[in-house]
Amino acid sequence: MIFQDYCCFDFETGSRNARTTQPLQLAAVIVDGRKLKIVDTFNSLIKPLSDEEAKLSGLDPIEDEALSVNKLNRDDLSKAPT
Repeated sequence: MIFQDYCCFDFETGSRNARTTQPLQLAAVIVDGRKLKIVDTFNSLIKPLSDEEAKLSGLDPIEDEALSVNKLNRDDLSKAPT
């Protein structure tokens, strides 16, 4: 039997519309397929576009309600990698 590792990932986003939202955070875990234990993790914030850049790109500006749900803040996001 072949046991492969699995990658499980999750995005946090900045608005309600899944088609036009901006990603704000990406997290992932690698799970050993044989032992079913986490062998590696990844977590990074993602710097969003400014409201003006987002609108020009057809994306939603960041909503305060989404930040509240995700427990993220604009200050930390402004320092994140693009």
